Amino acid sequence: MNGLGPVRLAHSPVSRRMDPKGEGNAMIRKGLAAAALGAVLLSSPTVAQTVQRGEVVAYTCSGCHGADYQGVGSVPLLRGRNADELNSIMVEMRGGQRYSTVMRRLLLGLNEDDIRAVSNYLASLR
Repeated sequence: MNGLGPVRLAHSPVSRRMDPKGEGNAMIRKGLAAAALGAVLLSSPTVAQTVQRGEVVAYTCSGCHGADYQGVGSVPLLRGRNADELNSIMVEMRGGQRYSTVMRRLLLGLNEDDIRAVSNYLASLR
């Protein structure tokens, strides 16, 4: 007992009354399947260089650079820029050779394949 009350499992009589068709379990299974697919896509070295992978990883960029990567205020445009230029800039930021407060922290979580994939994706946007 953890002080929060008894634990009710999905197959218990109480949970059946709350979800008689077991639809919640199906939603959980779908969510787990989606998470597993995402993990495979993000970990597969054969997918790392594709634009699809770059799109998944670049989603984080839209928070500051705008939903269409056009830039916001002093935050620069990313959309349509040269892939090699973007890649070099991000590698330099991650390595500390180019100053950036927020970007360095974000880029430390990406490997070279991630950075290349993001660069290729952003360059593909016209």
